[in-house]
Amino acid sequence: MFSMQILLELQVYGFSDTLKGIDEMALVQSKMEGPFCSGTFKMNGSTDKVDSLLTLTGSSQSGGSYRGAVSLGLKGLQNLGNTCFMNSAIQCLVHTPKLVDYFLGDYRKEMNFDNPLGMKGELALAFGDLLRKLWAPGARPVAPRMFKSKLANFAPQFSGYNQHDSQEFLAFLLDGLHEDLNRVKCKPYIEAKGLEGSPDEEAAEEYWKNHLTRNDSIIVDACQGQYRSTLICPLCKKVSVTFDPFMYLSLPLPSTTMRTMMLTVMSTDGIKLSSTYTITVPDCGRLTDLIKALSAACFLGDDETLLVAEVVMNRILNWLEPSGSIALIRDDDKLVAYRLPKDSEKFPLVVFKHQQVENYGITPRWKMFGIPLVARLPDHSCGSDIRKQFLKLLNPFLMPIEDVLNDHVDGEGNSGNEDSEMVDATSPTVLDTDTGSDSRTWDETHLGTDFQFFTGSGNSEIKMDEPVLVSGLTNELEVLVLWSDKMIEKYDTCLLSSLPEVFKPPMFMKRPQESVSLYKCLEAFLKEEPLGPEDMWYCPSCKTPRQAIKKLDLWRLPEILVIHLKRFSYNRYFKNKLETFVDFPVDELDFSTYIAHKNSEFSNRYMLYAISNHYGGLGGGHYTASILHGHGMWYEFDDENVSPVSEDRIKTTAAYVLFYRRVPDV
Repeated sequence: MFSMQILLELQVYGFSDTLKGIDEMALVQSKMEGPFCSGTFKMNGSTDKVDSLLTLTGSSQSGGSYRGAVSLGLKGLQNLGNTCFMNSAIQCLVHTPKLVDYFLGDYRKEMNFDNPLGMKGELALAFGDLLRKLWAPGARPVAPRMFKSKLANFAPQFSGYNQHDSQEFLAFLLDGLHEDLNRVKCKPYIEAKGLEGSPDEEAAEEYWKNHLTRNDSIIVDACQGQYRSTLICPLCKKVSVTFDPFMYLSLPLPSTTMRTMMLTVMSTDGIKLSSTYTITVPDCGRLTDLIKALSAACFLGDDETLLVAEVVMNRILNWLEPSGSIALIRDDDKLVAYRLPKDSEKFPLVVFKHQQVENYGITPRWKMFGIPLVARLPDHSCGSDIRKQFLKLLNPFLMPIEDVLNDHVDGEGNSGNEDSEMVDATSPTVLDTDTGSDSRTWDETHLGTDFQFFTGSGNSEIKMDEPVLVSGLTNELEVLVLWSDKMIEKYDTCLLSSLPEVFKPPMFMKRPQESVSLYKCLEAFLKEEPLGPEDMWYCPSCKTPRQAIKKLDLWRLPEILVIHLKRFSYNRYFKNKLETFVDFPVDELDFSTYIAHKNSEFSNRYMLYAISNHYGGLGGGHYTASILHGHGMWYEFDDENVSPVSEDRIKTTAAYVLFYRRVPDV
């Protein structure tokens, strides 16, 4: 055996000259034992000239052959404690061709240390140092402690050792790298030009030129594209068109599955009883789809509208917004739809919540029961108006007179005088409570009336002859109604309390695995949809905020296309993860038919080279990365562990962020 010097020359991603003499990390000398042979290593499985070649060249005195393999870029990252989200995103970026070229070169000359929007260059330096360590010879995993420390300095949300979202981290990192490497040292003020009425091509070019005047970096060169955003006022039809840059596409996961849901419809006309309806809606639909299906099922009149609420513990937890997602409705939720006349929409809502005294004595306990009742009343109404409206809503729940009499006979043991026991079935009366002495018990004092009405806090009783401000600060008045025992017997409180869950699945029922193509996700992203009530657009013609119709179109695509699959959905009450299988192209992603601006200068075809995966559920999941490294070989980067994986195994329900690079048209 003998020792010899071998020169390892690293030419990365199409540098016309080797990096010899430029960077010690790109040109290394390694002492190896044994005879030498030459070989070639191709990166990211491509054959065009922008690929990297890791070339071993030399000669052997013995003339023998060396059959070892040198694999650069196959190092793992140590998990510092719930940092798999960071490791996954970093591995995808450090295997991005253009970024490898850049950070193995003399990138420091473009550092922007004085950018007030940047990280004083520290984030870019830490990332560049980490990338070089990952591309240096050797197989020992790298501990990204310095990078994490710098990250925590500028992004406290990523400090500590909690699990985070790899896409949120990726978005912060790309933005931070851009600002640290922005070639524009002093951003000029650009006065917005009036481009209304200009051709789209001219307006888009002006927007892009203005963007580049203030933003010019390797991140912009590689990762930023442009889309056209169109807003249409639903009333005056005013159209507003802008062209905005994007760093990645966040695509929804449309569902092809239909969902069966059960809702209770409450009438407010004082005639119809509550009814339960079963409807079928698309699982990926909006509440507008649910309302449309429910309106048809209950034969909603043209002069009526539906308000849908989630009821929890006999209270309305929240009103569901028309733009809300059906996917956020859980099977064990309980939903009520209230039928209200359209001509009353200008009036505020009154929500009646039912209470009864569970035990009597010095400190009685009030217990909630039943489905809340809802009506609309003019802003300045008297207590008697509120009581009258409540009795109207309750009217369908009156028990048949025979049942009331039978209950009374069973309770008293004799029938007595039928005429004297007859109850007025349409107009409950206030019983006389003026008799008696000051020593009356609590129930004798307060339960002699049919109903008592209190404001939402329960501290102030509503007097029948006094005005009540219905709208208040929230345009909604909550009224607590205390029921007497006599009224509990008089009305069908069992029916009033009957509220089924949205869906009761059979035991051990397993939902079928959903599958959707990436192109369908893109089409869902590009389709017209109304803005949410929390995201109103100020219409310059109407001079007021409007819930405009929004439409996005792809105008300019970047060299590196990052696609975020929106698996996680959130609202103010809970989170949800979609396990939909997305069928994404590996070698041939073609956006030609989806781009609004046809430009023959650039190809609209892409190939996949990296995936950030998320396995498991919310809070307890784990991130990995799948990377195309060379000769069509895919590798799984699971923190410090790196192992080969076949291409047919990279498509899973765990795929979360996809990384594509542009390839030339054939």
